[in-house]
Amino acid sequence: MGTPIQTVLIYGYGVMGRGVAKTFADAGFATLVKSSRTGKLEGLPAKASAVEQLPKEAPDLVIEFVPEDVRIKQAVYAEIEAAYPGDAPLIASGTSGLDLVELARRMKRPERFLGVHYFMPADTAPVVEVMAGLATSRSDVDRVADALRRTGKEPVVLYKPIVGFLVNRLQHAILHEAYYLIEAGVASVEDIDHAARRMLAPRTRSPIPCSRRWSPSAAPDSRRAKASTTGAAATWKACANRLRASSPSCSNSCGAESARRHPGRSRRPCRSARGCAIPALFRWPAREP
Repeated sequence: MGTPIQTVLIYGYGVMGRGVAKTFADAGFATLVKSSRTGKLEGLPAKASAVEQLPKEAPDLVIEFVPEDVRIKQAVYAEIEAAYPGDAPLIASGTSGLDLVELARRMKRPERFLGVHYFMPADTAPVVEVMAGLATSRSDVDRVADALRRTGKEPVVLYKPIVGFLVNRLQHAILHEAYYLIEAGVASVEDIDHAARRMLAPRTRSPIPCSRRWSPSAAPDSRRAKASTTGAAATWKACANRLRASSPSCSNSCGAESARRHPGRSRRPCRSARGCAIPALFRWPAREP
């Protein structure tokens, strides 16, 4: 499997980068955080160090958490490769939906590239997906998975690149089937929600039924039962319509909202839960909307 990973650099210190940095620092890894806001970072782990420039000595692993934009990410990879031309570190993208093959297209050493997909909240969610790039060796993928295990995570390993990783694709398959069953009149919204809560959700620890996203509590008592059924069905219909419009690489995003917020750009996952009615039936952890 090669030499174990000992030094990790987190490139970007947003919500995800902050949580990931904590997992490595707490596990005893030499942890660096690269950010242009080194003097203003909040919640920096006590055992981590913030830097504005890439260190002279190459870390074993760099994980980037910059915005979900192909050009921005490719610029980061070019910067890292230019800084370490001889002893290139493993470079991992923290993307959840962008194509790793496209991200690595301009890299000089694409065999050193892979994907590491954390779930929210990154410091406590147990599962992390580790996915090879088009040219990444199995041994390097295994090295990264081993490092994640040492932070207490449970890595899911994919040795071939595929858009959306594993969990997002499984979630999409389940959601598509749920919408089909409702539109075909096979089962009611309530029965599908009940099956998800009682059977599927306990396996994934995240029951958030779509029908709960519409509450008839403000309606008069005499109309509340009818309103509940009507509202839930309307919400499921909105979920289905928005899923059809969304990027196939996004697990719970709204394509229409993404296009509105990012005019002129290729469609990409929308990070605003306020703009998307798609249910988070299978996300971790359970949380009421």
